[in-house]
Amino acid sequence: MSFQLELSRRAFLILLVVIGLLLIGIVLVVFLPSAKVTLIPAQETRSVTQEITLAKDAEGPDFVRFVLPAHIVETELEETKTITREAKDAKEDFARGKVTLINDQDEDQPLLPKTHLRHEASGKQFLTDAAVRIPPKGRVDVTVTAEEIGSGSNVAAGTFIVDRLPLPMQSVVHGESTQTFSGGLVTDAVVSEQEVTKAKEEISQALRERAVSELTLKAGGASVNPDLVHFETILDESSAEPGSKAVSFEVKQKVRVRAFVADQNDLLSLTLLALRSNSTQEEEFVAYDPASFTATIGRADFERGQARITGTLTGTFARKIEPSVLSGESIIGLGTQETIEHFEKFPSVGKAEVQFSPFWVQSVPSRRAATEISVRQPQQ
Repeated sequence: MSFQLELSRRAFLILLVVIGLLLIGIVLVVFLPSAKVTLIPAQETRSVTQEITLAKDAEGPDFVRFVLPAHIVETELEETKTITREAKDAKEDFARGKVTLINDQDEDQPLLPKTHLRHEASGKQFLTDAAVRIPPKGRVDVTVTAEEIGSGSNVAAGTFIVDRLPLPMQSVVHGESTQTFSGGLVTDAVVSEQEVTKAKEEISQALRERAVSELTLKAGGASVNPDLVHFETILDESSAEPGSKAVSFEVKQKVRVRAFVADQNDLLSLTLLALRSNSTQEEEFVAYDPASFTATIGRADFERGQARITGTLTGTFARKIEPSVLSGESIIGLGTQETIEHFEKFPSVGKAEVQFSPFWVQSVPSRRAATEISVRQPQQ
């Protein structure tokens, strides 16, 4: 009798174990499997340009009319560069240069060809190459040639005296040069146009590099945007013309530089405002690229104190994922790659990420509550 009870007890325990295992299996198969789908919206990068007015009489930023207050700074800069060429078989010749004749009288002053002009600092004599008539209170440029051969006539910039005029008139009719003469020593190789152009480009670049720092000082340390600097050439000359044979020559430039100084953060803010408003109903603004911001000057009227600036900025926009896309009914039973392909076919989805758990789960569970679909916005 006790033996039969023992068997019944063992059978009952085995049954309980089987039922427990079945319940565990049901839980593992039906309730434990889960899927997590993360959708990242499709993104688009695009740029916007916005016209902004800078005005010296503006009292403050106007974020409706895109107007910013600004003030003007200006200065004059000058740069000179001497080019020394290879002097093979150099020989002496007549130096040449350009002199500006000045007449402070109230009447014309004619000068004949080969009029003597004396370089005041060195005493060297030069002859005008052509007849000139200097208007009252006016100026005339004339080329001159040294009276004597040799490099000693490669004189520096300075004042020239018209010796043939009476002494009282020499103070009201005189000449000035702005650069060193050349040609007193020549070589067989001619000066090319490329040599002159290259030298001018180098000093032009030097002037541009100086401009921002000089204007910053004028602005009391305020930031000066290099793209908002306006250059006006006052002087651009070379002491040697292409085709001449000077062993050395000088190039000189003088410029007037002016700039509108405005708050750079306000310029960026107005352009960012235009970028944000560029989004459509199907998307939202995500972020902008600070390095993409540029502001270039278009029309500038320094007398009126106004300038038209074009601000350019690049930003990222994300599509809004439609609620219908988030339905999980159509992905039941799909594997990882199939689920990704299902979601990424929608234009508003840029990328889909799928995770199953536990590790043995290979498809989306049939139980809808076991699948989580969420949207992860791009990082700003």
